[in-house]
Amino acid sequence: MFDIIMTRGVKHDSERFANELSSQYVPYMWFNPETKKLEQKSIQIGVQPIQLYKVFYPEAIKDVMRMTLYGKSKGETQHKKHKAPIAMIRKMLGVKPIPMDYSEERMLGAYKSNVEITPIGYGEDYYVNGQEML
Repeated sequence: MFDIIMTRGVKHDSERFANELSSQYVPYMWFNPETKKLEQKSIQIGVQPIQLYKVFYPEAIKDVMRMTLYGKSKGETQHKKHKAPIAMIRKMLGVKPIPMDYSEERMLGAYKSNVEITPIGYGEDYYVNGQEML
C-alpha cells in the first residue's frame, strides 16, 4: 500500500524527514516458496519524491536556464497521460505554460541523472524602479 503526501518547508528539513522515514525497517510477512510458509521479515520503507520546485533566475538568462532544465527534449514528459494533471496543477498555481522556444546554445552544469524534469508553468517577475524583483 502507499500514500501520496506533500511536504512544504525548508529544503534540508524536508529532505531529513524523507531520509529518516526511508531509513526505517518494518515487519513484513513474506511467503517463502521453498517452505510454503509465511515468514516474518523486515522491509525498508520506500520513499520516492514527487516534488515541485520554484526555480528563480533573472529573465536575462531565461534561455540558458530552460536549456539547463529541459534540454533538447523541450520538456516532453515520459507519459502523455501526464498532460491533463500537469494542466490542472498549472491552473491551481496560477502560472502559464512554459514556451519551449529557447536557444540551445548554452546550459549550466547540473546533475540530472535518474531525474525527470517536467515543466509545469512560469510566472512573470515584477519590477520596482526598473529592478527585477526575484
